[in-house]
Amino acid sequence: MNNITIEEKQFDFLSPELSRPVAFIRRFQQGNNRFYYTVEEDGNINLYSSATTLIKDGYAEDGYALEAWRNRLRAEGKSPEYELNYSATRGTLMHFLLGEYIQGKVIDLSSVNNHILEFAPELTSLNYYSDVINKDSLWLVKSILAFAQFVKDYNVKPLALELIMKSEQYKVASPIDLVCTMDVEEKGFFGEVYKADSKATGAKKGDPKESKRVRTVLAIVDFKSTQSGFFDKHYFQLQLYKRILKENYPDLDIEGLYNWSPKDWTSSPSYNLKEQSDGKLNDLCEVVFEQGRIKHNWKSPSVDIYDSQIDISSFDFSKNYKKVLLIDYLKEIHKDGERSETN
Repeated sequence: MNNITIEEKQFDFLSPELSRPVAFIRRFQQGNNRFYYTVEEDGNINLYSSATTLIKDGYAEDGYALEAWRNRLRAEGKSPEYELNYSATRGTLMHFLLGEYIQGKVIDLSSVNNHILEFAPELTSLNYYSDVINKDSLWLVKSILAFAQFVKDYNVKPLALELIMKSEQYKVASPIDLVCTMDVEEKGFFGEVYKADSKATGAKKGDPKESKRVRTVLAIVDFKSTQSGFFDKHYFQLQLYKRILKENYPDLDIEGLYNWSPKDWTSSPSYNLKEQSDGKLNDLCEVVFEQGRIKHNWKSPSVDIYDSQIDISSFDFSKNYKKVLLIDYLKEIHKDGERSETN
């Protein structure tokens, strides 16, 4: 009713090694209007921006890039709205299937549609679900195989999937795709020395020798379905996720931040993996996040309510439609203090 959804699922998977975050966070959505919120014992509502909205509000260049993308699609005779909705649905289905795989569930690659129908039928109500299944089932299969190769290459072990957490510092909440351990190769000087003089490098016997080693690190991996590379906003997302995770789990030391996406491979599974642990944009992070937080505090989001039937003989706009503040709407639906935790 009124195209409003309130999701209460807190995570898809949480390892016994991690305690559950104390805050119970819900996600409200009506159209493109999305906020996260908590309900206090006295009935007060705390609203939190989504990570993508916070970054969009805080980083002006991101808005310019989106508008340029829209104009390019219009010039090609395509609908930006359709492409956005289609891509969002395809990405959601990919996220679900990758999560199923890394939890050890068996996926029948001959019909990903059947797997979704059996284990997540609610996803079939997504915009353009049928379009994605009809056009991109093969792409979804290839994405699963590419992810399987990544998990094998880096010995990835999940600690949390789609874990929703909030930050009081930034007034933001978000699910994090994957918190995991993974084995990474690194170069450095780890005690190995030259056993003899080297003409190739000019090093003398006993000089330190650069070598490689494999080390297990704690990492955040953010999945993307894009085929056009990673952008500034993806860097900011990962940096924001690291801060949210640290606020909820102060003892965790996140060493790796990675964007992952499948390649359109042909003969063997391949993928894009970009480390976003550091970079020139790091100096902008706090500026972007603070500006996004300030703009979030400026907002007074509302909800559109359609309360009655309409016919030509009794039309009365005041009875058919009203706009109420989101906080007031949420206070009303939670006035009895109900708290139904999904997991």
